[in-house]
Amino acid sequence: MLMRWGIRLVASVFALAALLAVAYAVHRFTSEDPERERFREGIDAASALRAELGRDSNLRVDLAPGSDEWVVVSVEYPRPPAERELRRELVRNTNMVVRRVVHHVKDVKVELGEEPPQEQFAPPQPVAEPDAGAPAKTEVKTARAGTGSVTLVTFPEANVYRGKKLLGRTPLFDAELPVGTHLLFVVGDDGKRRKLSVPVRAGKNAPLKLNLADL
Repeated sequence: MLMRWGIRLVASVFALAALLAVAYAVHRFTSEDPERERFREGIDAASALRAELGRDSNLRVDLAPGSDEWVVVSVEYPRPPAERELRRELVRNTNMVVRRVVHHVKDVKVELGEEPPQEQFAPPQPVAEPDAGAPAKTEVKTARAGTGSVTLVTFPEANVYRGKKLLGRTPLFDAELPVGTHLLFVVGDDGKRRKLSVPVRAGKNAPLKLNLADL
């Protein structure tokens, strides 16, 4: 009888020890690990930049010097935009996205590399006057080399500017722009100035249709 009670006691002790060991392991696994949390937030921030800004980045989250809570987020874009205004806009948007996703951000460092040199344009060549005796040629309107045509439709209608130049009012059909990415300003009847980045390829580009409320 005593032996049976002894066996039961030993079995109960082993069962209790095993239960405590499992509880301790679960506690350690589920407890917050600051380094793991920073790594997870870094992955979330990189995913948010790709989803919201459409750009891949090399992102790192490090503790700020002298702090065990505040962090410094470093973001490097392998292929940043060439236009100066678009680069500034990318830095602003990166700061907003990172500070929304990562907690306790002390500073956001954005690396875009050196700005590309400004394009050098050759001076216009004089155009020879046509010979009065030569037969007139039929004028055919074609897009110049290095330009593309853009059609933009907004709901509701709005004025479209490139810098300070008014391109026209939407619906804007076949506006001719140089090849590259352009930052346009769309101003509706409410007077609000909205930014729109438009990539332009040579020739005719696919029409853009959007709501002003989405800008």
